[in-house]
Amino acid sequence: MKSTLLLFILFFGLTVANAQSAYDEPAEVPHKYYELSLKFIKETPGFTPPVASRTLGYIGLCLYESVVHGLQDYKSLEGRLPDLQGLPQPENAPYNWSIVANNAMAFVMDSLFDNKSLDNKILLYAARTDFNIALQAQVSTDVYERSVAYGEAIGQAIFEYSKTESGYRGQYKNFPASYVPPSGIEHWVALPNQVALQPYWAENRAFMPENVELGTLPPPPPSFSTDELSVFYAYSNQVYQTGLNLTQSQKDIASFWADAGGTFTPPGHSLSIMRQLLRNEAWDLGNSAVAYAKLGLALSDAFLACWKSKYIHNLCRPVTYIRSHIDANWSPYIATPPFPEYPSGHSSQSGAWGVVMTDIFGDDYAF
Repeated sequence: MKSTLLLFILFFGLTVANAQSAYDEPAEVPHKYYELSLKFIKETPGFTPPVASRTLGYIGLCLYESVVHGLQDYKSLEGRLPDLQGLPQPENAPYNWSIVANNAMAFVMDSLFDNKSLDNKILLYAARTDFNIALQAQVSTDVYERSVAYGEAIGQAIFEYSKTESGYRGQYKNFPASYVPPSGIEHWVALPNQVALQPYWAENRAFMPENVELGTLPPPPPSFSTDELSVFYAYSNQVYQTGLNLTQSQKDIASFWADAGGTFTPPGHSLSIMRQLLRNEAWDLGNSAVAYAKLGLALSDAFLACWKSKYIHNLCRPVTYIRSHIDANWSPYIATPPFPEYPSGHSSQSGAWGVVMTDIFGDDYAF
């Protein structure tokens, strides 16, 4: 999966120079909207990790397309991503790319988080208004109006694009009652009061189809076995023994990275780290937009590939195996989520994050 995700790094190819440059503008607009997106993921019902990853993918795409015509070294992804056609085009006239991005991101986030709270809707509209007022004072009336209109058009176009695949409104269909997991002691079974999370997520459209092809997906897990000399038993026993002897430091680390319900989820956690670094480094609007887009698309496809693999293998969770074959009274420190064990969602998205971050900041960057 990691090698294929590297294609995202090469995908944002060169284009002709544009006289009006997004490299000359600060990145406070996207930083603010990503701050709001993390809050919305945390507080909006149904934004599970797969749903959050997809949402961040479309937000990143929207940001990128809103400023790409102000980037000297990049070109639109229209015609390069599946089904992405007919995007609005800018006029041969000046634009303020911060204004464009402001109105594009406000539109797409308002649409993607359509079940957000009234308070968060007010925050979103306030951010859009505050940026528009501040930026309007810096440009002529025609530049302002042209930039607002183009931003809204891009935001609407990307949202319409998001509606053309099955992940649309995924927050409303996390737990389909129609799914029946396969039977067998090696397979995942729901714990009490659980229903499988997003078992049909593999039907979604990938931003890069290569990322979810069978030859790209992780290899199968070790062969299931209850033999105490088997690899599978050894791995399960390692989890069991570790869980019995957790140090406080291990518990703190587990809690910090758990990113369970009521948090901004693993993809939100990864996005949050990038956001902090882009702000600390004072990156401009253009370079920040490229970075956010690369990470958003990669995280979305990483989760899609992971979830496809999970429901191919349908592997039982450690809590099920350990209680059945090692210790009937054992419980994990972190509650077991409602989906198959393998592969790990945290690890899949972290692998994608690592590749993108290395491309952006280099392989000797410390923070």
